[in-house]
Order: sequence, then C-alpha cells, then structure tokens
Amino acid sequence: MSGVPSCSTDDGNTVLNATPKRVYAKNCIRCKESKPIIVFRTTDTLCWPCYREVITKKFKNNISKSRSDKRELETFAVSLSGGPSSMVMLDLIDQCIGENVKRAKMFFKVHAIHIDQSVLRGLNGNSNSNDSEDNNTGLAIQKQLEEICSSYKVPLTIVPLENIYGDANETREQRRQQLVEVFEQMESNNTSKEDLLEHFRAQLVYETAHKLGLGRILNGSSSNRLAIRLLSSTSKGRGNSVPNETNLLDYHRTSTTVCHPMRDFLLKEIAIYHRYLGLQDLTVPSNPFHSINLNQSSHKASINTLCENFINTLQDISSQTIHTLLRSVDKLHSPVADESMFCSVCSCSLTKSEIETLKKSVGERINNSNSNNNTKCSTTTTNNQATSCCSTDSSKSCCSNDNNNNNNNNNNNNNNCCSDNSSTPLNLHTLCYSCRNILDKKSTTLTLPPYIKENSKTMVHSYQLRNEIKDFLLNDDDDEDDDN
Repeated sequence: MSGVPSCSTDDGNTVLNATPKRVYAKNCIRCKESKPIIVFRTTDTLCWPCYREVITKKFKNNISKSRSDKRELETFAVSLSGGPSSMVMLDLIDQCIGENVKRAKMFFKVHAIHIDQSVLRGLNGNSNSNDSEDNNTGLAIQKQLEEICSSYKVPLTIVPLENIYGDANETREQRRQQLVEVFEQMESNNTSKEDLLEHFRAQLVYETAHKLGLGRILNGSSSNRLAIRLLSSTSKGRGNSVPNETNLLDYHRTSTTVCHPMRDFLLKEIAIYHRYLGLQDLTVPSNPFHSINLNQSSHKASINTLCENFINTLQDISSQTIHTLLRSVDKLHSPVADESMFCSVCSCSLTKSEIETLKKSVGERINNSNSNNNTKCSTTTTNNQATSCCSTDSSKSCCSNDNNNNNNNNNNNNNNCCSDNSSTPLNLHTLCYSCRNILDKKSTTLTLPPYIKENSKTMVHSYQLRNEIKDFLLNDDDDEDDDN
C-alpha cells in the first residue's frame, strides 16, 4: 500500500485496507492558473471566478427551463425569506438581468415577496422575549430587506403571517391572537406546528403572487432542503405529492407554477458563494420553534428535524447521497388526479381513494339533507308555514327585518337553511392524509383561516353541482360513436 496504513489481524493477514487520501489538483481545473477555493462535487477544484461562473450558468439553465415563453417579458415572484439561500438566489437573479450583465443577459422581471412571521417569535420558549422586542426585530429585518432589494432594484412586498386570516387593518390584533392560539393549541407536537406554518407561508405567497398577477414563483430551497422534504413528506404520508414538491417545477397548483432554481446546489456550495461575496444574512429562522427543539433532543424534536439529521449524516458519509435522492425522484411523477379535488390546507392533489371517500361522504350528506328538508320545510299546514324558516310571513320568519324576532329565530334555528355557513364544521374528507393528521382532533376547536373552509366548501359544492347534472353529460365514448 506504499505508506497507507491497513487493518491487520495478529497473524499478519490483511483484513481491511485503508482508503488512500485523494490528491486534488493544485490549480483550478478550468483556468489552470488560479488557486482553487472549493472541490466542486467530487474532484473538480475551482477558483472563485470559475466557481461563480459555473453556479451562474447552472442557475440560468434552471430559469430557462421554468419559462413557458422565452420571447415574452415575464415577471416572477421571488419568495424571499432572508436566509443565505434566498440572498444568493437574489444575487444570481441580478447576474441574469442586472444592468451590469453584458453577456447572455436574460429578459424577465422579478417581484420579491417576504412573509413576516415575527408574530410567532414569542412561541420559541424564550421567557425574556416580549412583544415590543419582537416588533422591533421584525421592523429591523424589514428595513434591511428593503435596503437589499432596493440595491438590486427589485420591488418588495412584505406580508405579515397573520394576514392568513385577512388583511383588514382594524382586526390586526385579533388576527395575531388567533394565529398564536392556533399554534399554542398544538401543544408539544412540533411536527404539526412546522407543517402548518409551512402551509400558511406557502398560501400567503401564492395569494400575494395572484394579486400581483404573477403566475410563476421562484423558491430558494437548496438541494439539502428538498432532499429532507422528500424523506419527511414520505414519512408523513405525502408520498403522492413528493415528485411535485421536489422537482424543478411544481405544478400542483393549477394557476401558479413554483420553480426551484437552487435545486442543483448543496447548502455548502451556497454558503461559500454567500461568504465570498459578503452577502447579508438576516438570520431569519424558517422554524420559530427551533429553540424549543434545543431543549429536547434536537434531532428528535420532530419528524422534520429527525430526517434532517439523518440526511446530513448520510451526506457526510457519502457526498453523492443528496444528488442520488433527487435524481431518483426525477423519474417519478405524481398521478394525474381531478384538478378540482385538492387538499383544502396544502392544495396538493387528493388520491383516488381520498376522492372516492369524499364523494361518498358528500353523497350521504345530500341524502340526509334532502330527508331533513322534506321534514322541516313541509308546507302542508298553515302553522308550519308561519313558523318555517322560509315562511312568507315576515313577522315570524328568521329572515325578518325585525331585529329582536330575527335574533330569537336565529338562535333557535341554527340548522335551518338561513343559518350562517361560517359555523359549518370543516369536512375532513377534503384534506389529504397528512393534513388530516394535523387537524383531525382539533378541527372543531381551532380557529382555522378562512381559506381552508372556503376551499372545502367550494370543493363540496362543485361536486354537488356535477352530481346533479351528471345524467345530462355526454361521455367521450358517445362522442366517438357519433363521429363514426
């Protein structure tokens, strides 16, 4: 072995030969002149200018793949968290469309969106924190983000996390309290907290992009983050949507496409790029419950942190672990399901079995509703007409203009046709398996954001309408017979 130690037994037989230390080139393999700063992937030693050129080229290639029409001047929404990955993505975007770009300049525009989750900093288990400190920290981060975006000449929209309950200024404190109560009622289930926070952030980004008229979102998730999501989502029963969540393009929302242009870069490679350029790191925690996790066994606090520790350990053993996982998931495709049947919380497509269960539950509800209406809304006698919810006698109807009579009737007729739809419980069959596990036992006690019940109500109503007109629809087979 020429100087390389080996493991031997007492009788001198060699059991295991040590792996010789790999020798790398002393100069950059591209320019052959400069001193290398990184061993890129396996054996490629690169200097800083060449390394930056390689990263920029890969990023431009991913952006090109995400564009539907390269001749149009598109505008992308950039999900900006403030961490190293999103800051590097912002600089790479400037390398594509900035004023100083002279070669291979791309033509598109961007609009940054930042979700301010400072309202949750009081939940991190730090007894010394208070609302004023949290507000000051949030304002300082917002100011820094505005300065950074203005230096890149990128417009920025900051959306508070409590806007998941609406955006009326007069109800902001109430919305903040509702949001905090939702996470407090999750008790010590950190996995549910982290998943619900991720869904709320994604929903706000989608809603903001839709309001701005932007159909594509750039997300700064690194290959490490996507590999961890692959494993954790599979562990939580979200394997059906894993290909969409981890591929370069995510089509699981019909109106908006999410692109992961940082998908080819390891977190180590992003950190080197970030350090050499001296980019700002706003240290915005993507998981505000992280300090709670530190009080426990940090790698066992939730499924997400457990998977993160597992992936990082494997990556340390074999540097190709993450790329192998992502190349494998590239070969998978989420089954094409009914576009109108999606989870009311995370918007992923429901599986065929979940759709069948939903249809069965809606069918049973329709039958029960019809039988109840036939009993309650019978108009065979005058007395029933006078006391009916839909009575034409305005003095005794729950729809009367008389406030006192109206309030009394509403209190006594909560289940009739004029009752408030907002009190209708969430139909858990409109949720995917993972989201049902989050909300199953707490759906009646949690004050959920309006979009969840609205999505659930729309889905059920859509199926009811299609069920009513299904006898009048033509099948594809009938059309083919007519053509023949």
